[in-house]
Amino acid sequence: MIVPDHPESKVPILEFPSAHVARSMHDTKLGIATDEVNHFNLTLLYKAAERGFIRAQRVLAGICYYRGIKTQDFRQAIKWYRKAAEHGDAAAQHRLAYCYARGKGVTQDCIEALKWYRRAAEQGNAVSQYELGNIYYKGKGVVENHIEAVKWYHKAAERGRTDAQYKLGFAYYTGDGVPQDYVQAYKWFSLVAKKYDDEVLFSQKPPPDEIMIKIENNLTAAQLAEVQRFI
Repeated sequence: MIVPDHPESKVPILEFPSAHVARSMHDTKLGIATDEVNHFNLTLLYKAAERGFIRAQRVLAGICYYRGIKTQDFRQAIKWYRKAAEHGDAAAQHRLAYCYARGKGVTQDCIEALKWYRRAAEQGNAVSQYELGNIYYKGKGVVENHIEAVKWYHKAAERGRTDAQYKLGFAYYTGDGVPQDYVQAYKWFSLVAKKYDDEVLFSQKPPPDEIMIKIENNLTAAQLAEVQRFI
């Protein structure tokens, strides 16, 4: 059996039982108690990462070093995130960008953050697409560009990212970065409103249903009929 995420895709999985450890730890995230991650399993995971298994590299960075199951070491996390990111792993690219954006294990660097967010975003990572939108909207390390920001908010919104859907709706509502379009604004706010109450940490204000009421007051009869399909 060929290992799909090995950089050369030529190594039989049976030679690397540690790949199973990496997959198990990744799938369960932090569902494994600290004392259950024994030295033997970590050694196997490390060996798999050293042999070039991208998933093992990402898991080793995230669970063992960034989150600190055994010992928290941001520099080691960066090392393994970078290896996986350079092999094209979108999740690792996103995490590496996050570390650069916040100075975790590296000197804070908006340019490097932008580079890795872009690489992950171009592979369809919705969180990176949203963060890239924020970077362009605020002009962090780039020239402020609301048109480019909205482009990335739109990509993330289409992948179901609620905060991106809100910002996209607000862009259409105010005509910021796109031509003002109340129907499109209503469409995206309606999607947010369906999930708004369930997302405890969602902090966008004002609430989408309040904006939807204001939009309704500015719609023609034909537009009101059109937005009914979003409700």
